Amino acid sequence: MKIRIIGPSGSGKTTLGKQLSKKHKIPCLSLDTFLREKNKKNREKSLQHFLSQHDAWIIEGVQDRPWCQDTFKEADIILFLDYPLLLVQYRVFKRTLTRMKKKNWKRKKFLLKRMFNLFKWNRRFYKKKSHVKKKIFKLNPNYFIIHSPKERERIDTIISYYL
Repeated sequence: MKIRIIGPSGSGKTTLGKQLSKKHKIPCLSLDTFLREKNKKNREKSLQHFLSQHDAWIIEGVQDRPWCQDTFKEADIILFLDYPLLLVQYRVFKRTLTRMKKKNWKRKKFLLKRMFNLFKWNRRFYKKKSHVKKKIFKLNPNYFIIHSPKERERIDTIISYYL
């Protein structure tokens, strides 16, 4: 089983990926780990290496760039977490506050700046999400739009159908 999860920051991609990984004993990879690598060719090589090493995987991330498009093509199912913008912005805010409790002031300033950047990024993502959905559909029409975190049972039903 190969599962690709996409959605804006704060939609719960990482949490869902970890839960599904634990439940189905499938390795989960966050595409954010590759963003530290500035060379896109190296990103793609590292990702291709991971894909070649695993028959089953869960990959989560908002990235839909050419370096990671194989994750959409090879996925058995794609879960698009399309939650309301207000909800994901609240989650980004809440996550930032949680992290700030544990950090020094310099780090808190960085986290606040990052939070506002994520707010802007999410707004831009929502403006182009219909384009992203069309792009994904062309790569792999086997995708499901999840409109609420309460649809967890539906996600389990979708996955069990493909197992």
